[in-house]
Amino acid sequence: KLINKKKFWQVKKSEEQWSLAECIIGKHIGNLSNRDAILIAGMLYWAEGNKKSELNLINSDHFLMKSFVDGLLALGLPKNRIRISIRLYEDLDEKNVVNFWLKELNLKKEQLVSVNWLKGKKKGKLPYGMCRLRVQKGGLYFKQLMGIIPFVKGRHSSMDRTRSS
Repeated sequence: KLINKKKFWQVKKSEEQWSLAECIIGKHIGNLSNRDAILIAGMLYWAEGNKKSELNLINSDHFLMKSFVDGLLALGLPKNRIRISIRLYEDLDEKNVVNFWLKELNLKKEQLVSVNWLKGKKKGKLPYGMCRLRVQKGGLYFKQLMGIIPFVKGRHSSMDRTRSS
């Protein structure tokens, strides 16, 4: 009983901290602007995107992918230039997964390029597989996203110099 009581209070304390953290960060951030969406897309691309030349990003987190799309649209990318490919594991339902990604990213069926099957079972870990997003004729948008990185690096290097003086 004592262990269960301790667990209960630990869970309760953790839930309270999550609520408090959401409240605090909401006050710090406020509403997100188009500028913020672009910066978020740049940081997501820095972390997850292809750095060579083609603008593409692959991930299984639909919120991450939606945030990336929001940033691209804020940059002025026409939505009809977005294409997706879906990677599924053999234990997933193709129709369900395809509909999920199209709905979550607010895309049309014509924007789905392919569905690729991977061996193995990931239903519990990746219930909707992975989505690869590519941009047709995305060179300028690729360069804009990559151009955000030096600004962020520059901010940190100047902050590092300030701390050491």
